[in-house]
Formats: sequence, structure tokens, C-alpha cells
Amino acid sequence: MNKQKQDSHLNVILANMCRYVEANYWDMDFNKDNWFQDYEWSQEIEDNFTKWLSEYLYGIKEAQKELCARSSMRKKECEDAARDFVFQYGWSRTTRWVVVKYVE
Repeated sequence: MNKQKQDSHLNVILANMCRYVEANYWDMDFNKDNWFQDYEWSQEIEDNFTKWLSEYLYGIKEAQKELCARSSMRKKECEDAARDFVFQYGWSRTTRWVVVKYVE
């Protein structure tokens, strides 16, 4: 992937995805196999990113065309495309458990 092409919607999306986990976009090697396993995010953060991506696609026809090869997508189609993108390329889901001590 060529990070120098600033007008790429994919670059905008990947950079924002990095921001959600405080990863340095410029240090990421998106050509590496399984690059999306380098960071983890919680279900809540994943849901927030998916919502952002859905709204981004819905609001920018050029992004729809670049990512989905279409440019007149309905909101539901943008939501589905965002979920598909996150399923394929989203960060790994965190598996850490938080222990909460109950005190009476």
C-alpha cells in the first residue's frame, strides 16, 4: 500500500483505524501478512470505529466507489460494508479479562 497517496480514502480509513488504538500510522507495514493482529481493540472501540466508517462511506460517494466499486449506496449498505471491512481488516479483539473485586 502506498501511504504517499494522500487522497486515498483507504489511507484515511486506515489512519483513523490506527488512531483508535493509538498506533502510529506511518510506522505500520500494511503489506505485512496479518498486520491487523499487531494491535487489539475492545468491542466498544470496534463498534465506534464501525459507526464512524459507516458514516464516512455514506457521506462520501468517492469513498464508496474506491472501497465498494459503487457510488450510490444506501445507509444500510454502507453499514454492511463497514462491518465487512472491520471483519476482514479490523484489529484483533482484546481477550484480556478484567477482574473486579466486589466489596461489601
